Amino acid sequence: DGVKEAISGDKAKALASFEQAYKLSPNLALALYNKAALLAINGQVKEAIVCYSEVLNTRPNLAQAYYNRGLAHQNLASQIVSLHGTSWRVDSGLELQRAIANYDKCLKLNGRRAQAFYNRGFANYCLGRFEPAYFDFEKAQSLLPMLEAAKFNRSVTAAVLKKPADATPSTPPPAPIGPVGPPWQ
Repeated sequence: DGVKEAISGDKAKALASFEQAYKLSPNLALALYNKAALLAINGQVKEAIVCYSEVLNTRPNLAQAYYNRGLAHQNLASQIVSLHGTSWRVDSGLELQRAIANYDKCLKLNGRRAQAFYNRGFANYCLGRFEPAYFDFEKAQSLLPMLEAAKFNRSVTAAVLKKPADATPSTPPPAPIGPVGPPWQ
């Protein structure tokens, strides 16, 4: 029911359905995962992180949940900066480090997720870790050659590192934030 309600646009009812399904059957981690995904989509990233953490307590090998929790931490870092400015850089940096840790776990479980490499690269870049960022953008591009944002950011990072690179377009392509599911792949 929760999925149908989410598709129809009734997010509050969908969240309630996912919560009720999980309460009735705590082994139904998919309900909690769907709740977390919907919370993240709604911008309620702190709540989504809590739900993803609970999912991972019961399903510790779920790469997509680590990826999504990393993405939620990365989005929280962006929210902190947009709400409070650079004076909150430490808090934002901690969230980026948490995002990287989650992308690391995701990639340990499935090392072929181009978007996890891309987003980890972006988080590393934001933290001034240019060598790991360059590696991640390069890996993302090799796994998914059509990922133009990885190519663009690899070129930008190469310039910072004074490495040879392809010509950088004047405007960046859209970033591949990535899907929030399906979880059980």
